[in-house]
Amino acid sequence: MEKVLELTNGRGVDAVLDTVSAKNATDSLDMIAYRGHLAHIAGAPDYTKVKPFTKVISYHEVALNAAHHIDDMIAQADLAKMGDELLELVAEKKVAPMIERIISLKEVPSALEELSKRHVKGKIIAKVK
Repeated sequence: MEKVLELTNGRGVDAVLDTVSAKNATDSLDMIAYRGHLAHIAGAPDYTKVKPFTKVISYHEVALNAAHHIDDMIAQADLAKMGDELLELVAEKKVAPMIERIISLKEVPSALEELSKRHVKGKIIAKVK
């Protein structure tokens, strides 16, 4: 956080996408600028950490899996389109997926255990062939 504030002359960043945890999302609140945005995937931050009418932060929950649990064909189609667009960006090398390592199918259980402990910095890919 200190480095972010140093690099932005104390202003903070306009947006944070937190994919780690609710605690990390809460910690991120300190580095968001006035009228900034926080999108969270792995848990909502503790909103009480920001005093009302100070930073005016906009919070966004990203619930990608929710489209599969409802009978909303429009939401499911939107999610499929986003997935296709993301794969195109990866294929065009415009987005780097941060692959940590590629594993065999038999290694999946131990990799899932490792992921659950949050000791992985990138993606673990299981090769199916």
